[in-house]
Amino acid sequence: MLLENKEEYKNLHIIELNFSTRTYNCLMRAGLSTLYLLIENYDNLPEIRNMGAKSIAEIEEFLYDLGVNELNAAIFEKREAGNPVPDEESRPELPEVVLKRPATDLFVPIRVCNAFKREGIETIRQVVAMSASDMMKMRNMGALSVSQLQEQIELLYEKGEDYFQLSDEDVSLNADSSESADKAYDYGRLGKGFDFSVIDILTERFSFKASWMTEWFGLSRQSIYNVLEKRLSVRSGIWTGKKLTDSEHVILEGLIESRIFDYNDERVTCSCMNDRQGDLACIFIYENEIKCFFLKDLPDDLQQKILEIGYHKLSERELAGESDGDIVYYIRKPFFIPRYPDKFRSNAQLRGMGVNDYSLFISGYPMGDARAVSDNQIIAF
Repeated sequence: MLLENKEEYKNLHIIELNFSTRTYNCLMRAGLSTLYLLIENYDNLPEIRNMGAKSIAEIEEFLYDLGVNELNAAIFEKREAGNPVPDEESRPELPEVVLKRPATDLFVPIRVCNAFKREGIETIRQVVAMSASDMMKMRNMGALSVSQLQEQIELLYEKGEDYFQLSDEDVSLNADSSESADKAYDYGRLGKGFDFSVIDILTERFSFKASWMTEWFGLSRQSIYNVLEKRLSVRSGIWTGKKLTDSEHVILEGLIESRIFDYNDERVTCSCMNDRQGDLACIFIYENEIKCFFLKDLPDDLQQKILEIGYHKLSERELAGESDGDIVYYIRKPFFIPRYPDKFRSNAQLRGMGVNDYSLFISGYPMGDARAVSDNQIIAF
């Protein structure tokens, strides 16, 4: 392990390193609670229980970036010591109204915006006062991020207040020149763009995760977050208001009858999700197009099948019968008796409901006591 361990790393808890839950749990079980201990025990990582290849790769990538960033910071410091920032004296003064603007008004990736927030950098005045080595010292700021930030600062000095009026095309070229960003731009032109209003609805009501779109667009998770943060019109698209084709109708019929939510083949991926209250979203992802249909957008015959089995409000576990039960009468009053009480209680907890409220939700009847004598048992006796 070539990375130099430092005393300051003893105070850096691994929870701040943003590892995945699995990696974090493995390290904590092994007692490696700080970055210092992690580096100290790097060679022993394969011996840690449940520490798989993916977790080790995640740690190696983090440590590699850390080492590269430290090396780059040293290089920047050396350059600045011998070569003051060129043309700084010739730069025009920025108006006070610009210097007071939030630092996040700069057209930089979300990684840089997050670095600003962590370091307490709130205004553009604070940003332009930073040296390259200061930027490199910010957590998670690599050479590319520093380069992007410096590029925007130069553009800001060149344009002045007009910087904030740049077109989407100018912003997309200057804010994120990575291959992933260009790919997202291409998707916008091709029609497979990001429907930001629909994504907001899916996220707020349907427990939709932005990370799911990494496979849809072939982009990294960070690139997806960058696009959602900037919301440039050049990357936007429209997912709704489209016609449901016969083949898509067949796919949805199959999903509803099978009581599952996902389908994919070589041509299309279909993902359905409900808000667990009474609405449904069905998304079709093609190579050059995305289509989204909410319950009200679907043909009447599909809506009827959906409502009959509760496909618009039940989870896959509930649709599989885990919360099924029978209506039993006690003194001529109907009650619901679940067939699988433990699974029934578990599903009630997942919805944050008590068993009686959950019984009303599932069946429309209060939950009965299976130990009580029913009317049918009295008649039979």
